[in-house]
Amino acid sequence: PPKIVSRWNTFQRKHGTLIEKVMTDVIQNAPGWQPQGQTHFNFGDKTAKHLIDRIAINRTNKVVVFIECKRNLGNVDSKGQKKIRDYDEWCYEHKEGIAAKLGFPVGNALVRFAVFNAYGEETDVNMFQGIPVLRPIDLCKIFDVSVYGAFVDLQAEVSKQISENEQLQDCLQEPKLRSVESLKQEASQPNHNEDPESFQRRINYTLDQLMRPKG
Repeated sequence: PPKIVSRWNTFQRKHGTLIEKVMTDVIQNAPGWQPQGQTHFNFGDKTAKHLIDRIAINRTNKVVVFIECKRNLGNVDSKGQKKIRDYDEWCYEHKEGIAAKLGFPVGNALVRFAVFNAYGEETDVNMFQGIPVLRPIDLCKIFDVSVYGAFVDLQAEVSKQISENEQLQDCLQEPKLRSVESLKQEASQPNHNEDPESFQRRINYTLDQLMRPKG
């Protein structure tokens, strides 16, 4: 019915904004990281179309991770999938220009792209070759286990929306999140003796482990 469709569309828009806000909170609360929103980069190509949701920047260790946020990657259509691949290719082709634009020495920064899959399945990674796909349980591997608390807040908000809109209960499932305690073994542990090169190598390796290999 139109009433349910209207409520569903309104919730989807609000939900997408909530996920982007949570990602900002995750980056902001991770030690050494800073969030940056959609940013235009002028490289003489179709830059206006390359407005990726969030940028995670670690200036001390010269690391930049572009993060495109999706509610459920498994539901992204072919046009959306192509956009994700274009984003990844754009980040790779312009990594030196991106580093310079953000104030890093050329050739001395790690620039990567990843997709955040908020509620999708682990197998969604198979939709893409060579692109890291992050689920909530993976964020602590890049940042810190403390950031997972942001998703507890998101879960509470989604549950509230579902309970207040009975018509949505058949359309939505409440997200199932692991406890913070269960994630501590997988979390990125601060290493105060880690130099930028080692930090970049660890982040690069971690992202590589979260993607389907090319070939």
